[in-house]
Amino acid sequence: MKLKRGLAKKLTSAALAALMTMAPVTSFAVEGGLGTLNYREITEYGNGFTYTKGSYSNSTYGAETAFQLTTQPGTQIKPIVVSGDIYGGMNIQKAVEVARNKGYNVLGAVNSDFFTFSTGIPLGINVENGVYKSNPDGYPAVAFDYNGNATIVDSANVYITLTNNGVESNGNTVTFTHFNKQRVNGNGICLYDSNFGSDTKTSSSGWFVKMRILSGSMTVSGNMTLEVYDVYQGTGAVALNEGEMVLTADDTSNLQWQFEQFHVGDQISLTTTCDSPAITNAAWATGGGTVLVRDGSVTDSSTWDKSVGGSQPRTAVGIKPDGTVVYLVVDGRQSGYSAGVSYWQIITELKSMGCTNVINFDGGGSTAMALRLPGDSSTTLVNSPSGKAMRSCATYVVFVAETVADGNPQHLYLSNRDAYVYANSGINLQYTATDSGYYPVAVPSDLTPTVTAGGGELDGSYYRAPDATGDVVIGLSSPSTGASGSGRLHVVQNASLVTMYVNGSAAKSSMQVEPGDTFQITASASYGGNYLHADADLFRYSVSEGFGTITSDGKLTINEDAVGTGYLTVSLGGTSKTISLSTATVFSDIVGNWAEAYITSLYEKGIVTGSEGKYYPSSNIKRGDFVLMLYRAAGSPQAPSDDGFADVGASDYYASAIGWAAENNIAKGDGTNFAPLASLTREDAFTFIYRYLSNQNKLTDSVDMETFGGFSDSSAVSDYAVTPTATLMTMGLVNGSEGMIHPQNNLTRAEMAKILCKTIG
Repeated sequence: MKLKRGLAKKLTSAALAALMTMAPVTSFAVEGGLGTLNYREITEYGNGFTYTKGSYSNSTYGAETAFQLTTQPGTQIKPIVVSGDIYGGMNIQKAVEVARNKGYNVLGAVNSDFFTFSTGIPLGINVENGVYKSNPDGYPAVAFDYNGNATIVDSANVYITLTNNGVESNGNTVTFTHFNKQRVNGNGICLYDSNFGSDTKTSSSGWFVKMRILSGSMTVSGNMTLEVYDVYQGTGAVALNEGEMVLTADDTSNLQWQFEQFHVGDQISLTTTCDSPAITNAAWATGGGTVLVRDGSVTDSSTWDKSVGGSQPRTAVGIKPDGTVVYLVVDGRQSGYSAGVSYWQIITELKSMGCTNVINFDGGGSTAMALRLPGDSSTTLVNSPSGKAMRSCATYVVFVAETVADGNPQHLYLSNRDAYVYANSGINLQYTATDSGYYPVAVPSDLTPTVTAGGGELDGSYYRAPDATGDVVIGLSSPSTGASGSGRLHVVQNASLVTMYVNGSAAKSSMQVEPGDTFQITASASYGGNYLHADADLFRYSVSEGFGTITSDGKLTINEDAVGTGYLTVSLGGTSKTISLSTATVFSDIVGNWAEAYITSLYEKGIVTGSEGKYYPSSNIKRGDFVLMLYRAAGSPQAPSDDGFADVGASDYYASAIGWAAENNIAKGDGTNFAPLASLTREDAFTFIYRYLSNQNKLTDSVDMETFGGFSDSSAVSDYAVTPTATLMTMGLVNGSEGMIHPQNNLTRAEMAKILCKTIG
């Protein structure tokens, strides 16, 4: 049987009990929790129900994005467990729909139990509103009572006993545990009811007893009375009708003698007993994975399910001593957005919140959280599943409000909650209102905002931040309706990124201009990937002296005598954005030069920039400058912070380029130094280009060594440069002069432009 959690086969109850034996772990080495918090968004619904979204970075896995819901027992928002048919599963939005069709006012949901991937059948228990729907098979579980209290159970079993009260059977009994699980050859007796699906999904030959329910309902601890109306041996699936149950075992289980004790008309007493008090008293229960923390102590890590270890997308649940339950969803397998986390990081994060009991739920592509955000009438998938689609899972914990929609405002929120505001800047506050059932309603006309923490000033709905960093809390109230709420803003004094716009369009890294041209320059900023509200007059503009002028509000005028290259910069605090500006002649010292077309082409591609309007075509190209040109030609990819060369500083303008070249085996130096300021020889240039083309998968398949050997000084080419030189000659990218290669001659900046143009096309 292929299981979703990766186990080769189901564990017996005894084996699972041994597996879950807890031995406290005294210490472990891991970076705390999810890492360093970059951004957090908090939405308080009231009644102890809070949604939090956060982005983090850690040294082990990189970027992380996490989503969290908290509930408190005894409030009007409670957790329930929802599934469709036990066989088949459904995605999270379907689970929400199923709950709503049952009359629940749904606010959100998270996935819970592991399941058999091919069938969708949960591995653990399923109890819904007191109805027992699938047996636990000894797996861990989370049980909820009607008051919203949650309990993590290490292991559970429900035993079913059928007592035959028929005349011929003389009180014979049969006891088993399998209920609404897939029948497996040789695995004994299984009982089904209509909650499993439309039929038993059986195919091999077996015995069947069909029974009508005369009284009672299926619970984990209770009694029912059934009546047999058919007993037979056969092959194929049997329909599961409402109000009926089917007892079955395949032929290889050798239980014919058990089934021959049943006769049409026999009355059967069904008794269920559960070995877990928490599940016995539960209104709702779902299976789960590894119990990670029990009563404040980390469990024995050697017993954890290793098939879902390592860095994974995860769903987990933590419970605090006061009964608060934390549902944590962490996305994964998405580089740059969220890598996923280990068991240890889940443990550390939830323990840091005060959770003393923690269980791991299903993860991977199953990890999902849906939520009805304030102002929305339906739920939205708030996380990003690793498979880029909602997976069908077995069961879900669904959060429902006992309150009903009445159309009257009760809860108030900031629509732009958790916005980032630059110090001394302003933001127009916007609002959302919901009724007692958390459905959107019109915002009261007398809504009044108040700064309750963090400082700043309000003028109606316009908030101006103080000249200090920190979180700001805005209280919201409506005297006429009694509705209330709050929201947070974040005040910062620096920006992560400044973006420049020219006449309304995002600026490129360089721009060609004409003397006398005018442009309107504007800018925006972000913080940690989030839009930063910053007043326009706080941005500062500058342009190279003698090339143009720019006003404080961003009106740029190019001087009538401007020639060559200048630079335009916009900054906010210590963060800036600079682009190069050049006149049509590009560089004043290349007019009429034999390489003018090559140099201009490289400039237009953003590969060369010159200096103060000049290019210096006759000067020798430096090794560091040449690698910088190749790096720009490659698209300036992400580069490591350390290139390994002692003579290349981290702040040098060519550092990133040399780091990239070293990482991709393009630049090797002498093992210790790279000599970035030394002039570049022709054979070194050929070698760099050869390695660059290899990195780009653009080398020719064959090399003409005969042509190479025809040059009179071919023997003077260093061993490491022979293949590169011959290859580039074969490709027509380089050639000699008067029958010679001149391998040790220095390369001029003009010659470099021609070779690089021919290389990149």
